[in-house]
Amino acid sequence: TLQAPAGLSSVADAVWTGNHLKMVRFAVENKTLSALNIRESDFWQPGTRAVMFSQPASQLLAGACMDVYVIRDGEGN
Repeated sequence: TLQAPAGLSSVADAVWTGNHLKMVRFAVENKTLSALNIRESDFWQPGTRAVMFSQPASQLLAGACMDVYVIRDGEGN
């Protein structure tokens, strides 16, 4: 699961694993009626190695969606 900032919803829609890493693509949607400022660091949690937006962004407009990729430590392969 992804701890999304207030006003955002997230759903995991793809997972890749390998080389002791796990990458998850989350569809993130702004559920509010106004634009929200966002940063990759807003989605960091313990065990996270990297967070990347599908396109450069500092705001997510009202009702808009974007993909957020999160790389975490994975299982041994």
